[in-house]
Amino acid sequence: MGPSVTDALAAAADAARLAPSVHNTQPWRWVVRGDTLELYAVPQRQLQEQDPDGRLMILSCGAALHHALVGLAAEGWEHRVERPAGEPLAVVHAERHAPADPHAMQRMQLLRVRHTDRRVVSDEPVPPDVRDALAEAARHGGARLHVLNRDQVLQLAVMIEHSGEAQRHDERMRAETDEWVGGDRPEGTGLPDAVIPAELPLTTVAERTSASPAPSRPAPGTTAPPPTRSCTATATSPATGSWPARPCRTCGCPRPSTARRCCR
Repeated sequence: MGPSVTDALAAAADAARLAPSVHNTQPWRWVVRGDTLELYAVPQRQLQEQDPDGRLMILSCGAALHHALVGLAAEGWEHRVERPAGEPLAVVHAERHAPADPHAMQRMQLLRVRHTDRRVVSDEPVPPDVRDALAEAARHGGARLHVLNRDQVLQLAVMIEHSGEAQRHDERMRAETDEWVGGDRPEGTGLPDAVIPAELPLTTVAERTSASPAPSRPAPGTTAPPPTRSCTATATSPATGSWPARPCRTCGCPRPSTARRCCR
């Protein structure tokens, strides 16, 4: 007796629980109908303040769909995906069972150990061949990987500093974040205290959590100066004439708060 398609689809939906989602809200639900698996968004878990248009909710559902497809492939099921214009967001058709591809099984194993790493990233550059492989993987999945240049990274850092400051002064947004970040929830959603770093890592593009103090930033309407190349130079703000001291972790030199990596 061959494997049950219903069991395989249910297992695929269960594998989708491993998918990343905004604040781990897991804003999706699955329905098994015969040999199909339907994906629906759950507006009740949409972040109304931070994601009023639902884009992050849809991206989260896309990650869940990806994990479900990996789970099906790991069990040897060939499938076809239909994406209707409205609801459901996607319909997965299980079409034929065959011996599982070892590479598909390995991908499923990797998803089981995948987790968000909030530690500081390494200063070691990503090799060109690795970037090319990542870009090809993104293209194969229907997306496009764009590698930022140095100026774009600094621009992104400034924008995130500004948006983080605005969010921290928005009471409704802070309240919404507190509903999902910190503490523990029996249903397994949200971000528990155990995964939130005690201190933010020093990176060029700042990470933000509800428990962290507001990082310093340029005054509104000003542009952050480029990071200094000299370890003895002092970076200055066009608004105040000085930057808060953020000594480099490598050489101890000062640098702008929006360029947190070593000036070297």
